[in-house]
Amino acid sequence: MWLKLKFLIVSTMIVVGCSNDLSVFAYDSEQVVSLNDITQDQESRGYYDGRPFTGTAVTLHRNSNLNNRIQFYYGEIHGQAESWHSNQVMASLVEYTNHQKDGLAISWNDQGVVETVIHYENDLQQGLTIYFDNLGEVDQYYCFDEDEEVNQTYCIDNYMTHFVDYLNYLPSETNLFEPEFN
Repeated sequence: MWLKLKFLIVSTMIVVGCSNDLSVFAYDSEQVVSLNDITQDQESRGYYDGRPFTGTAVTLHRNSNLNNRIQFYYGEIHGQAESWHSNQVMASLVEYTNHQKDGLAISWNDQGVVETVIHYENDLQQGLTIYFDNLGEVDQYYCFDEDEEVNQTYCIDNYMTHFVDYLNYLPSETNLFEPEFN
């Protein structure tokens, strides 16, 4: 009897552990589906079961770790699109509004060191774009106005508030203030 009960418990654990329940990757109680089940129309809107999708779409790495998690609202990417390296370290975070990049786009290497921080408005680079070296130190930075590179003074005068956004995602020891900013 004990052997049968033990077998039943182990079998149940295996079945539950191997389930395809993607809800563990959800934001709150929204619908979660595989990104592979989302179809796109000519405008790249996402559909699930023939209707514009609202919820979260995910993909998994071969090792079953989360690969991508993308928020949709009526078929458009709206909210955050996130990706992870196979070792569960975040790879990127991009903020979207109505299917356009709008806010910060940040990428990290597989060790968790920030690589890039780019600010977008209406799918155009706007404000400061920062590239980091392998140690997370500022390597290069550029200033953009509607996808066109402009003088860095423009960013200082118009986009200093974005530094607060950047600092929330960066290691505390990162120095964004190169001599030109002083």
